[in-house]
Amino acid sequence: MLTLGSINLIMFDPVEYVNARQGLGAWILGGLLVGWGTRMGNGCTSGHGVCGLPRFAPRSFAAVATFMGAGFAMATFRYYVPFFTGSLSSDETLKDVWRWVALGLFILGSAGAAFVIVASGPKRTEMVVSYGLGLLFGVGLVVSGMCRISKIQGFLIIGEPWDPSLIFVMMSAVLINVFTFNYILTKVPRPVLSGAEGKYVVPPRGQIDSRLVIGAALFGLGWGLSGLCPGPGVICFFSLTNAIVWVASLAVGQVAFDIALEKYTKAHEKKA
Repeated sequence: MLTLGSINLIMFDPVEYVNARQGLGAWILGGLLVGWGTRMGNGCTSGHGVCGLPRFAPRSFAAVATFMGAGFAMATFRYYVPFFTGSLSSDETLKDVWRWVALGLFILGSAGAAFVIVASGPKRTEMVVSYGLGLLFGVGLVVSGMCRISKIQGFLIIGEPWDPSLIFVMMSAVLINVFTFNYILTKVPRPVLSGAEGKYVVPPRGQIDSRLVIGAALFGLGWGLSGLCPGPGVICFFSLTNAIVWVASLAVGQVAFDIALEKYTKAHEKKA
């Protein structure tokens, strides 16, 4: 908890609360579904929601509608028919050790980022700005409550405990980006920090296909089950001992999809 004057800002759920609500199955299956789904559907709440909706991309509207529906369905069903709950705890020794390990990883990561920035030469300013914006994005996730599993699931559960406050988080970001994205893409000829030859790399609006819809649905199910999407999940990796399991499962899900896609593509090319 962070206290700012008379305001108490709760940034993370207590470890004991999370462990009582999230069993091992929720961490593992939730991470796998989010990992596979984000790769298959090419995005999540940030990619399709915060970035795709402001560009009025049909694919993003379809993806957001799909993963929101799947997330509501999973979280609501699990609330009224509990499963994958409890039975996972972390003893005090592990908690204490992980605090120091997490701090060490953060320091190591920051040192690595500093090395990359120093070694980036002409792109140093661009790298510094990117690093600063990444930090700002992370702060936004923490302040908005996106790193609190209880708040995410409270939003996704339809019924008496429903918490609608996260609507304002996404909608405020979308509304701001409606103006900033469209102004930049129409009024600024090239990225400010990219040099004279730079150009924007904007995802295509594309077609709505089965891969997009299935991927978004799987992501939504994993989101509703675990209460985490990629950005907040990585942050919780440093604050919740058992989030290690979720992050590892997320990575496995993403790699597994890439391998499956590569094999499918090669098999399809041989048949052709």
